[in-house]
Amino acid sequence: MTEPLLNPNQTVVNAEEENWRLQFKKVFLAGLGAVSIAEEEMAKLVHRLVEKGALAEQDGRKWLKEFMEKYYHQTKDKVHTIEGRLENWDGILAKLNIPTKTQVEELSKKMEQLSAKVEELSKKLPS
Repeated sequence: MTEPLLNPNQTVVNAEEENWRLQFKKVFLAGLGAVSIAEEEMAKLVHRLVEKGALAEQDGRKWLKEFMEKYYHQTKDKVHTIEGRLENWDGILAKLNIPTKTQVEELSKKMEQLSAKVEELSKKLPS
């Protein structure tokens, strides 16, 4: 069984869920790297077009800025969507009728309490 971890909100998190979060973070950072490379390549293209006179420098800067703002906002929206889905993990589990780790732990505590009560009552019964 996987060891539970604590997240910043001090709730128990399954190590598998934490692994998903780490994988998401890696993919997100790779995406940022790709956006950075795309920005560099776009800047080179704009610079070449300006040098050849096919594009005015001012228009090139404007075009590059619009391009980057568009992709920045699209990336930001997608990240928020994915983060929302990750934060709604308990809701997803509930829809699938799968108990959370916290629910299982609570049930285990109740079972321990009931077992102790049954044992206590069985000792009181005449032999």
